[in-house]
Amino acid sequence: MNAEDTRKALTRLYEDGWTQQQVENAAGVNTRTQRLIVNHRQDTVRHTTHAKVLSLIGKHPQGGGKTIAWPSTRRIQSLQAAGHSGRALAAMLEMSPEFISRLSLGRQDTITTVAADRIRELWDNLATKPVAGPPTATAKRLGWATPLDWDNIDNPDEHRPPLGKYIDLDAGHRRAAALILRHFSPEELPDHAPTRRHLTQIADGRADRTTVKFSQFLYLWGERANTRKRHLKERHDAA
Repeated sequence: MNAEDTRKALTRLYEDGWTQQQVENAAGVNTRTQRLIVNHRQDTVRHTTHAKVLSLIGKHPQGGGKTIAWPSTRRIQSLQAAGHSGRALAAMLEMSPEFISRLSLGRQDTITTVAADRIRELWDNLATKPVAGPPTATAKRLGWATPLDWDNIDNPDEHRPPLGKYIDLDAGHRRAAALILRHFSPEELPDHAPTRRHLTQIADGRADRTTVKFSQFLYLWGERANTRKRHLKERHDAA
């Protein structure tokens, strides 16, 4: 059978805090097979393999309660600022790259305590080591801070960089602003969004700078606008 549903099920298990080794121990699907499936290097699976994976859905490994996600989000962001790619972090954590991406972009409100503990353990191990390389493109664009830039990464009142700090706008910001204006009405945007006027100034190239807070908004909502644009095109093409 096609592996896509199994891939989705494995991704869900990892998001719920399962490690690849725990899945192997509980369901008998070896870690190599799991990696091939989740990394899109195996397109078909046996029905029995799919059934074994599905049997774990809704169950949690020991200690699988939920906790707030933002401390883990900060840790993933800071490690990307220190040169660790999202895919590399996913491999080290035995989590899916898609989950790490959503977590780093603040799209997860809660995660399992198992996942949070694994992220904290990895961060504690890497935080004081030399940076692995230049920041990832996303970390550079959004100005994420490295582990050593934080005084207390678990302090909700500390922000690195400060949300009010100004940064220079680039072509990516302008494209995002234009997409947001085109695909979202004012009523659909959150209260912390830039004003319509400021978005227009950014899109038209009449603004040279904006705050870190607004830069982060442009990146996240620009992606959402691009997704909406793609879905509209798909529906149009199918009509």
